[in-house]
Amino acid sequence: MTMRSGTRSLGTRTLGRASNGARGLVILILCAGGLLKAGQVLAQTPETAHDYTFGQTATFALVLPAESTVEQATFYLQANRTPTTGIDTDVTQGRTEITRNLVVEPLPPYAHLTYWWSYDGDAGSLVETERVSFQYIDNRYAWQSAEGDGLAVHWVTGERSRMVQAVDVAQTALRTFQEALGTGPVEGTDIYIYPSQPDLASAMQLAGFDWAGGVAYPELGVVLVAIPPTVDAPLVMQQDIPHELTHRALYDWLGSQGYAALPTWLNEGLAMTFEMRPDPLRALVLEEAHKSGNLIPLAELCQPFPDDPERAELAYAQSERIVGYLRETYGWSGLRRLILAYADGKACNAGLLEGVGQDLVAVDRAWRTSLGQSQGTSGSSITRTETTLLWRDSGPWLVVLAALLLPGLSLVAARRR
Repeated sequence: MTMRSGTRSLGTRTLGRASNGARGLVILILCAGGLLKAGQVLAQTPETAHDYTFGQTATFALVLPAESTVEQATFYLQANRTPTTGIDTDVTQGRTEITRNLVVEPLPPYAHLTYWWSYDGDAGSLVETERVSFQYIDNRYAWQSAEGDGLAVHWVTGERSRMVQAVDVAQTALRTFQEALGTGPVEGTDIYIYPSQPDLASAMQLAGFDWAGGVAYPELGVVLVAIPPTVDAPLVMQQDIPHELTHRALYDWLGSQGYAALPTWLNEGLAMTFEMRPDPLRALVLEEAHKSGNLIPLAELCQPFPDDPERAELAYAQSERIVGYLRETYGWSGLRRLILAYADGKACNAGLLEGVGQDLVAVDRAWRTSLGQSQGTSGSSITRTETTLLWRDSGPWLVVLAALLLPGLSLVAARRR
């Protein structure tokens, strides 16, 4: 499953004069970053520095030349592609800083941040510092890294050989996606492996997001998964890493607008299709819903899945089976046409018509029929949902047919009497 990275605007606020302790913190930050040399009290040119603890606080500092008489500066911060916001702050003795409470104003996890400062120079002209960019990673952990072609795997605990295996799984997953759908290579992907699900959940909550399973930020090229360093790690890798990488590969192929246009059932269904070890529980959920007549209409799966956990689980199971049916019926070339039709902006029904020549109702009925056959049900066994679909499509024609035949049937009955 995927989570779209949310954004929050930075509130504009004016800070008072920096205290001696705050100024000391600025100097410590600059020294730690190598921006001030030993014995140097003030920078000869404008210097900037930043420091943060994931989910807690972030500090941005500015130190001006010793002879500067600047009294006010503006701090600018941009997270991903959100609008840039400015914060005015007083400058005291050539120093100032901005501290952001990340508990109150969280930043998007693993976002690309860019910041800079501006102020009126001594000659009255506007001066801007160089723009500094960095990634807001979860620095509560000491990450280790292993690299592959176009990607890197980062982990906290576990044997390096196991992480090399994760690199192999990721490369195989991307190669399988490219060969199946005829796309180009995907570059610049970082996979962060948390040592447990509670650790991943904590990271998402600190960043102000609800958590669910693995997470993909395809626009950032970042994938987050939870894989405990146990004997089951290879199995979890083969399920979670290909799933989240599929979202990344789709985004890289289709672009932001094309990716956003995909119906949820197709986006998530493709992600499950490329899993190396699909979850067998989804098949059980699907079978039970089919027997009880509680399958969700395909039209409802075009939108974000239900919040109810059980219905959401069923939505994922159905999406996997629907995409599987389309692949078996129309091949990978048919799925490619379907994906491109949606990426071109087609609505849920129109995309199916252009991609495979069938509308929502026809595809819905066909995959349900294939599901019944795969589960060994007889042709006369029809669920309540299927009956509803059948009557909705055929009912009006049956009424017209009855109206045409009724006079003739009455005449025959009269002659027999």
